[in-house]
Amino acid sequence: MRWPFLGSKIRQFMLNSLFKFYLLPFEFPFSTFAAMEHIIYNVTVSLDPSIEQDWVNWMRTVHIPDVMATGCFLESRMSKMNNEEEGACTYAMTYVAYSQNHLEDYQSNHAGRLQVEHKGKYEGRFAAFRSTLNVIQHFTHEER
Repeated sequence: MRWPFLGSKIRQFMLNSLFKFYLLPFEFPFSTFAAMEHIIYNVTVSLDPSIEQDWVNWMRTVHIPDVMATGCFLESRMSKMNNEEEGACTYAMTYVAYSQNHLEDYQSNHAGRLQVEHKGKYEGRFAAFRSTLNVIQHFTHEER
């Protein structure tokens, strides 16, 4: 069960409160705390440098918003790889799924269509590989 009406900061505060103080003013099913189940879905794409600007713009304005609109992911990040060889162009899109079930829903019901759109637009000018990781624990910096 997700609580879409609660922002991620509120959910994280609730989760931190539970584990820091061992207090829970009312009962929640443990699965409610999606942070404990997060799955990282990473897509790494190497591009033909001649399409980089168009591809980055399309990813920012079309593809990533379409992926996020599926409702399967809490957040996403787009990163460019550092220290590459001359002429290399590699990006990583990191999506954080609410749970394994959400990732499976994305892969079963949405990924195929979105990957076909990407391939149709840039076929032969990119190589992609995908990986998933289980989030074991999430750490954040707290101001002192």
